[in-house]
Amino acid sequence: MHVRSVFALGCLVVVLSWSELAHPSTQRALKLATMVEKSDFIFVGTAVQTQSAWNAEHTRIYTRTTFEVEEYVKGGAGGT
Repeated sequence: MHVRSVFALGCLVVVLSWSELAHPSTQRALKLATMVEKSDFIFVGTAVQTQSAWNAEHTRIYTRTTFEVEEYVKGGAGGT
């Protein structure tokens, strides 16, 4: 894989594992192998759209990013 693919793969593993990492004031470090194991799918792709919005209580901002998938490394779930 070239540098862009490796970077995208690393970012995606972090994004997919965010629910495991997100805590109000602490963050538990996970090894890459653990993140890969816990991920349902991993892909190389390009972000094509991003939308951000507050939750109902206005205490968090969630960002939804749509990716165009170039290649699945683990699992599979469609083209975007």
